[in-house]
Amino acid sequence: MICGDRTPVQGRTVLYKPHGSLSHANQPIGKGGLVITQFDYLEMIADYRSMLRKAMTGFDTACVLLVGYSFGDMDIGAELYALRKQNSGIPWYAIFPRDDAQVRRMYSKRFSIEQINRTFETFLAELDSHVDLIPARFKFAKKGELRASGIIQ
Repeated sequence: MICGDRTPVQGRTVLYKPHGSLSHANQPIGKGGLVITQFDYLEMIADYRSMLRKAMTGFDTACVLLVGYSFGDMDIGAELYALRKQNSGIPWYAIFPRDDAQVRRMYSKRFSIEQINRTFETFLAELDSHVDLIPARFKFAKKGELRASGIIQ
């Protein structure tokens, strides 16, 4: 949902839900109301594109790691593509499990994004084995225990 005139809580991550939130279903589109139809989407698209540009501020000067994103979303894809056309030379990476040389070439050539052929889970486990970034109680080896206790799904 778009925050509008609401200021995000200091130290908290802002979560934008472009298709609305059930808890705000009775609100207008763009204020958290549900985006269901094509016309709902057209109503919120200008605010959404503006939010995307703001959210991506600094992407052109930073190494970016894309996780869990499908380039089938044309709004986000168009913003990323425009940023990469500036080609700052700073590497970007996308993590997704697909061993397909043609897809890798397309991402590399058209987006200047290199693919890391892993699931996000295996990527984090491997990264953690090198730099020890995950707290001991949440290590990959404890996955079964964490799932059984309901901490993760």
